[in-house]
Amino acid sequence: MRAQQLAFHSNVSGVFCFYLMVFYKPLQALNWVFVVDTMNFSFWPEKEAQQCEVTYKGTTYTGFMTLCAAITRAMEEGVPITDPKYFSQISVEELGHVLRSDNETAMPMLQERHQ
Repeated sequence: MRAQQLAFHSNVSGVFCFYLMVFYKPLQALNWVFVVDTMNFSFWPEKEAQQCEVTYKGTTYTGFMTLCAAITRAMEEGVPITDPKYFSQISVEELGHVLRSDNETAMPMLQERHQ
């Protein structure tokens, strides 16, 4: 199965995010799935009204889809987030920028996502 087909058929924690994936090489698609799956945990806010939000191409996302949108946004901004070397050496500050929220509520558990 080709990488693009595999990425399309991959079910990342129960949600298909294919339409948020932006890649120019098949390996980027696989690495996108890896990066997203690595940080896919605990999106529940302490208060429902205080969810982290990322707006991507006119749609505002919360929960797991916030992560998908943030990673895709970073790729479009030229951040090599799907490059294993970059991802393995990213600082907390850089990851905080990649996962930045479009509202006052930050992405939960940034330190844990960095580990």
